[in-house]
Amino acid sequence: MSGARAIRRQHQHGATLWSAFFLVPTGRGRRLGSLTPADAEDVLNFVYDVGLTVPAKRRGRSRSR
Repeated sequence: MSGARAIRRQHQHGATLWSAFFLVPTGRGRRLGSLTPADAEDVLNFVYDVGLTVPAKRRGRSRSR
């Protein structure tokens, strides 16, 4: 399923929040391989574009001072 199609389907079902994940190819996931730099850039651009119109869950480390 394409990313755009997945977002449309989620919206049709009333989803109000979505999360994007990058899988790390370790252990059994090594068979997945890594994204090329160009593919990673495409994914990040897609996430940014969708985030302009659909709320996205942002998660990161908090900064300690």
